[in-house]
Amino acid sequence: MLLTTSFILLSLITVLTLAQAAFAAAFALLLCGARRRQPTGYSPRAAVLLALRGSDPFLFGNMSALLEQDYPDFTLFIIVDSPEDAAWTDVNKVQALAPERVFTFVLENHLSTCSLKCSALAEAIERLDPSYAVVAFL
Repeated sequence: MLLTTSFILLSLITVLTLAQAAFAAAFALLLCGARRRQPTGYSPRAAVLLALRGSDPFLFGNMSALLEQDYPDFTLFIIVDSPEDAAWTDVNKVQALAPERVFTFVLENHLSTCSLKCSALAEAIERLDPSYAVVAFL
């Protein structure tokens, strides 16, 4: 009797494990095979705002990946806290990749009512041309 119960329990665990593996594989295929949305023809001009302070080993890779997106009409605005900031090395390299799409400037107005990042984003918004219909904050 104990042997039969153990065999049934082991069989049930095996079936559940296989079912879980099948669901996980199906979910992975669903994610990997996800199709991109078909363009609708409407793509308003977009401003992508990135406020920076300091550098890290992944900064250049992250910024250059922004340039690889498939959105047709966007401009990357990079706002750096100071002219002596360590981020400038990577920022200049990214700007050299797409000088017509990347604009940089130094934060000039440090607001006393908010953080430096919020000050940078507020200043960038004030500088934006009204033709930008979409603003993305990074």
